[in-house]
Amino acid sequence: TGLTGSQKLDGCEEEVEEGKQKSRLGGSLFFPDTCLCEGRVVLPQATLTDSTQPPEHFQRKWASFTKIHQQFVMAPTVRSDEDDFLTADILSSPLNRYEIHKILGQGVYGKVVECKNLDSKENMAVKIVQKNLFAAAIKEVSVLKNLRQLDENNNLVRFIEYFHQKGCICLVFEKLDKSLHDFLKERSFNPLTVPEIRVIAQQMLVALNALKSIGVTHGDIKPDNIMLVNHMAMPFRIKLIDFGLASSASEIKLCTKIQAVGYRAPEVTLGCPINEAIDMWSLGCVLAFMYLGRHLYPLRCEYESMRILVKLHGQPDDNMLNCGLLTRDFFTKDINSLNAPWRMKTQVEYSLSQGCTVKPSNDIFEKFASLDDIAKTCDGEKCDTESEDTRAFISLLKHILRINPEKRINPRQALGHPPPFTKESKI
Repeated sequence: TGLTGSQKLDGCEEEVEEGKQKSRLGGSLFFPDTCLCEGRVVLPQATLTDSTQPPEHFQRKWASFTKIHQQFVMAPTVRSDEDDFLTADILSSPLNRYEIHKILGQGVYGKVVECKNLDSKENMAVKIVQKNLFAAAIKEVSVLKNLRQLDENNNLVRFIEYFHQKGCICLVFEKLDKSLHDFLKERSFNPLTVPEIRVIAQQMLVALNALKSIGVTHGDIKPDNIMLVNHMAMPFRIKLIDFGLASSASEIKLCTKIQAVGYRAPEVTLGCPINEAIDMWSLGCVLAFMYLGRHLYPLRCEYESMRILVKLHGQPDDNMLNCGLLTRDFFTKDINSLNAPWRMKTQVEYSLSQGCTVKPSNDIFEKFASLDDIAKTCDGEKCDTESEDTRAFISLLKHILRINPEKRINPRQALGHPPPFTKESKI
């Protein structure tokens, strides 16, 4: 969820989830691929071409298919709660009236619309949450109210108010420019320069330091949730948005799959205890994304993401692996030996144990043997691997992307990290 139209990390040629799943339907003689993203059923080819079966065999199959066709394709369109809100509609809170101008983004949570405050004439972003997510919306409101105790210069989106309309909860925020992801997409994912990255990194560290000071974990740091405020007037001025998954670390249950896969901290993947350090890991992934114009870890598959993580950083230490409730999803050891070391499962072992197929990733991360290799990917002036800026950037990145969260640098430490990569600078 967020205040931007981009609800997926779809840049740089990463694979996109197709949303298909196997479905068994009562009375059916075959198991169709139910393509949820297209609302149709794909009949297996064998069903149509098996000439060894008698005619009545196909009739039974087609009868079953007709039933499925009616259920998935011919069913009337179901309107969601937020479909009741249209352009030019008026949203009314006890204090303000907002006219809807356009949709900024949509997702499973509902939609975000751009509105004009009819009294102040200021443009706002209003997040309309579906009725069935009422509890989640109230939790987000609680976090947003908690943020008000912080200084307004902490680079966090400004929350205005919330109210109920047509059974939905509406959250009103300041209107920002575009997401960091959309900004890079507009420039064909050409990497940012180190001075540009420094400006964004410094602001994000201030934001995360503020959240840590009140014990809040954001839980969804990614390029989509970092917004440029007004890039034409204030280049690279950013704010952090979308607190739909935010909470205190103590409230997050073990094995909860928060964070996008390619931005997910290893302790989350392994089912270890977590704290605000998971946000620092995600920030490290964002910094690498800005430097490379590509995602550092695979986005689609947890196994592939863990494989690349081990390739670049080495295997998590035994303390992490021993305490992780999900460690055996990815690692194994000889059960006949008490002191057998952990080793990562092969692709075949993982597929058999999890009942899924691993689709190997093939992107820029396959070229790296360690984080030091990142500095060798650029061209021209930026590829001066001996420059002070580049050395400082790689040094900070290595301190942020420490597998063990206890050894990972925190926001306050990173703001003073030597060499001073995060010193304020002008573009």
